[in-house]
Order: sequence, then structure tokens, then C-alpha cells
Amino acid sequence: MSNRKYPNWFFIWPLVTILYLNAAFAQIDIKVAPVFYLPNSPESGIYSLSFDVMAKSRDQVYAISAFQGALELDSLFQSLNPNVVFDLQHFPETAYFTTCDYTPENGRIRFVYTWKNENFQIIGMNWTTVTRITILISSDRTGMSLTWYEKEPNFFVSSESFIDITGNKQEIPDLFQKSTLVFQFPNEGMYPISLPGTQSDMRLSVLFPLSPVCFGYLNSHYVDVDTLMAGYGYWLYVPGDVAPLTISLQLIPLNQYSRVIERPGWHLLGSASQNSPAFTVPNNRGLLPLREYDINAGEYIFVDETSPQKAFWLAVTDCCSVHLGATPALPGKLLTKSENLLYPAPPEPPVASPAQKQSDAINCLQLYQNFPNPFNPLTTITWQIPKTEHLAVKIFNTNGQVVKTLCDKKCKKGFYQAVWDGTDNYFHPVCSGIYLVRLEADNDYVCRKIIFMK
Repeated sequence: MSNRKYPNWFFIWPLVTILYLNAAFAQIDIKVAPVFYLPNSPESGIYSLSFDVMAKSRDQVYAISAFQGALELDSLFQSLNPNVVFDLQHFPETAYFTTCDYTPENGRIRFVYTWKNENFQIIGMNWTTVTRITILISSDRTGMSLTWYEKEPNFFVSSESFIDITGNKQEIPDLFQKSTLVFQFPNEGMYPISLPGTQSDMRLSVLFPLSPVCFGYLNSHYVDVDTLMAGYGYWLYVPGDVAPLTISLQLIPLNQYSRVIERPGWHLLGSASQNSPAFTVPNNRGLLPLREYDINAGEYIFVDETSPQKAFWLAVTDCCSVHLGATPALPGKLLTKSENLLYPAPPEPPVASPAQKQSDAINCLQLYQNFPNPFNPLTTITWQIPKTEHLAVKIFNTNGQVVKTLCDKKCKKGFYQAVWDGTDNYFHPVCSGIYLVRLEADNDYVCRKIIFMK
């Protein structure tokens, strides 16, 4: 007989005690899926880490009378004094008694759902979000972890037979695992972009240090921005003297998101980390003619879904919310192409003024601060040279010894990037500590201090 502890209500129903004597096979799987890690706004200083607790059946559809689970934050998480918010995605309060709480003393997140008086919710053979948990912290720290709390049972109970159908809990992934994004800018011009992810510093000068200006779209006007946010679309200007340009970024993915649209008209939004259709809620207010700008053709085109790293336009008739990466409970419909044709085209791309186009690019030897710093395991190092000359980029330890050579050759005028993975020239891992990056040209050199942490 299982020694799992059940809540008191479990023993009220007839037949339950009889069926409880029979050991049930695990037929439900449970996992934690990261959703996003984002600042609430560029100025707020509050970061939101959101993840879904998801479940699916292995063999059939089950109607669920109860679900209980618990998670535990690590000590670093607890030290940040987080606030925890629950979004009842699958077990509405009209149908279930809910107990969701966070105990700061032990870092424990608990959720209990017990059927009340409405229709039972079901768990099928596709992954279903049963609850979304958002942790609010006043820090841009990363590296915190989450575990299942093993001393408190995680289980489902089927309503039809009142049997335990608890499944296996999958290992919780790294909530801050980064993905590498590569942006290609072949020529001078304006490029519609979005960031399907985030990092601790989202300033334009850090993300795209060689671009002097970037535009967002606010209240029916283009505005010059110096800090970018995931979930928004932008026009990025790339100067001719740095093109062709390749930029690599390591971001914590934005797997899905929702945006509240408060004004009718056109809006320039960003993408999620994967191809996604877009939906509006409520469905009687939002119209969604999705359009992207085709750089090669120089015109707007209709699209059925958004693509990572691209910006897209949508028009709405009233206040609504837009969802990417997940289908909401009551999604609005996409407009057909014929309906799209009734809508005027989005605003033309912005034009950078001569003053905005001016850049400090290519007029001096320059080594930019690596990012991230401190780092583990990868960091990106960017530099520029004002003319064609022999160039060496080397990493030294504090004893003055060369640890790694990133570049040692004749290079043309331009901007360059290299990624250091914390290994030496023989691909052996180096020790944690302070290192110097030295950029050497024919008659000049520049140094930067970087920190490698394990």
C-alpha cells in the first residue's frame, strides 16, 4: 500500500478507501516549463520569472477531481525575497477550491486544487498547463534553481474512479538556459527586428554597439529608444561603414508572452522564441492582420505566423490582449487575406536623420567590454579597427602569460567579434579569476579586464 499522505477531503467520498488499497500505476507525467524571464519595464528594477507546471496523460483522457503539488526555491532564490503569483490556468476558482501559497521561511511553493461544484477539468495526452507561477524579484540575478519538494506528495486523482493516477515528475530544467541568436545585416539600412529573449543589460549600446539609432513605435509615432525589451518590435539602423555585420547574442528565451493593447490602430510587436500564430482576447475586439516588412522587396507582406527575431505589425479595433506562443482559452480569429486588404498598410519604415546616422564607428582602435561579464561558460568580445592592418587579440592571466589567442592576422577595416569559452590554447578549462583581453594593432593597443567565474 502506498504511504502517500492524502488531504482530509479525500476520505470523505465512498469507495475511495477501498480503491486506495490498490496500488495504481503511474499514468500522468508532470514537468516544469520556463516561459519567460523579463523586466516589468526598463525602469522598474523588478524582474518576472514565469514558468508553467504542465501535465499529460500516457494512455487516455482523465477528468481530475484533485491535484496537489509543491516546489522549493534554492537558498539564492530565497535570499532575493521573492513575491510569488499564481495564475490558475486549468483549475478555475469557479470549479475548484484552491490553496496556492509561498512560505518564505522554507522557500516552498504549494498548490492544491480540489473539485467544487462545476465540470471536472480534464488532462489529455497533450501537454496542458495546469498552473502558471510567476516569481517577482528586485534583481537581474540569474542562476537560481527550483526543485520538486519531495516531502509533500505531488498527485492527481481521477474523478471517474477516485483512484490515484500520479505520474512521474520530470527533472526541472535550468530556468535561465540561454540560446544563441545570430542577426545578419548585409547592407546599410533600417532592419525590422525583435528580441525573443532577454539578458541583464538590454541597452542598445550593449546589444548592438555598432548601431547608432533604434526606433520603436509608440502612440502612432516612431520614437528613438536606447533600451530594448523582449516582446516589442523595433527598426534598427545599420551604418554603411560597418556592413555587412553579424551580431551574436545569448538570451534567455521568451517562449510565449501576452501584451495588453490599449489603443486602436497599428502596433509594432516582437516575436517569441519559436514560430507562433498570434491570437487576441477578447475575440470580438481584436483584428489581427499580421504583416512583416520584406527587406529585399522593400514592401509589407502578409504572414500567418510570427518568426523569431522579426518584428511584425498588427492592427486592433479596441483594447485587447495579444498572445504569442500559446493559445488562450478564448482566442480571436486571424483575418483572411481578403479582409487584410481592407486595412491600410502599416506605417512606412522610419528614416534616420543625418545626425542620428553619425556613429563613432571605424574612426579609432576600440575594444568593447565583453558581455556577459562576469561570465560562465561563454562571453562575446567585440572590437573595431579603423584601417587594414595586422591585428592580435589575446587573453592574458594575471601573471602576464598568454592564455588564449583569439585573432592573429591581417584584418580589413571593420568590426569583429569572437566568443571565448573559458579554455586555453590547448582547449583546457582555465581557472576562475581575472583575465586581461589585449587588442594589439601595428602601433597601438587597448586592454579590458574580464572575469571568469565557475
